[in-house]
Amino acid sequence: MNPPLPDNQPSDNQNVINQIDDFIKSLDTPAGTTIATAVVTRNNDKPKEEEIKIETPKTDAELQEFVLKNSAALAALSIKSVQELQKVTVATGDPEQMASLASLITAGAGAIETINKIHIQNKKAEAAKEVKKLELEGKKEIQKLKNDGYLNLPQGGTTNVLVATREEIMGQLTGKIKNKTADVTEVIELSASS
Repeated sequence: MNPPLPDNQPSDNQNVINQIDDFIKSLDTPAGTTIATAVVTRNNDKPKEEEIKIETPKTDAELQEFVLKNSAALAALSIKSVQELQKVTVATGDPEQMASLASLITAGAGAIETINKIHIQNKKAEAAKEVKKLELEGKKEIQKLKNDGYLNLPQGGTTNVLVATREEIMGQLTGKIKNKTADVTEVIELSASS
């Protein structure tokens, strides 16, 4: 049922004006709230989050931890923002929001890619350290064997090559040499250039 229309008297006009004013006040946003968009609103009555304090890293380890921590936080925030913006974009179909959603997805993918590159780089550095450590241990062991007399290799790049049969080598080792033929020693010099 509609309210009766005024009789065009000043008191009735004032009542209509008061009703309109009351209706307009009810449309205003309540105290403490702001409207971000037609879809999303935020209540300012909630306690505000503390301001994030960013400490400047001083060492390489602190810098690495800072980059990893903040890259991961950025990637997580990006994913959450994409999910929220996707809902709004699908509901409204606004081309500007679609473009911003695409940009946000690209930025999120970039953040995740950066984290992955850092992870791969750290793994490569660890592997390189391990290989270098093994190389140094191998060189130490070879030097130790040389010092103990087990590896008496000639210095200067020249090596003597002896050609003998198995019987001749066993005879040399056991001291039982069988001389079937006259001792004939033939020396052949090999050079690296031929």
